[in-house]
Amino acid sequence: MKEACKCALRDFMMERLTQVRFEKKLTQAKFAELLMLDTRSYAAIEKGEYGCCALTLVMYLLYCCDDIDGFFDELRPRIMQVIEAEEKNVSYQKKAHEKHRDNIKLGC
Repeated sequence: MKEACKCALRDFMMERLTQVRFEKKLTQAKFAELLMLDTRSYAAIEKGEYGCCALTLVMYLLYCCDDIDGFFDELRPRIMQVIEAEEKNVSYQKKAHEKHRDNIKLGC
């Protein structure tokens, strides 16, 4: 579940950072500087190769995000969707395992 949540956050931040950079009409280099990143690291985030670190998130919220509550209101359903999907998957796997175990007991 942790990995799935990390991926959802990575994708969300990739979209958000790219959108804000274009809205502010900044180059990757200028936006990276604002977020205290080197250009190469920022480019990797924008491509979805890596997620951003806590410092990058904080710098984004402090200097680039006009609506912090809105940011979390947008993020929350994405993370909740991942959590719910993971819980369903775990539940399905548990039921399948129990069925398999029961079949073994019955000699099927």
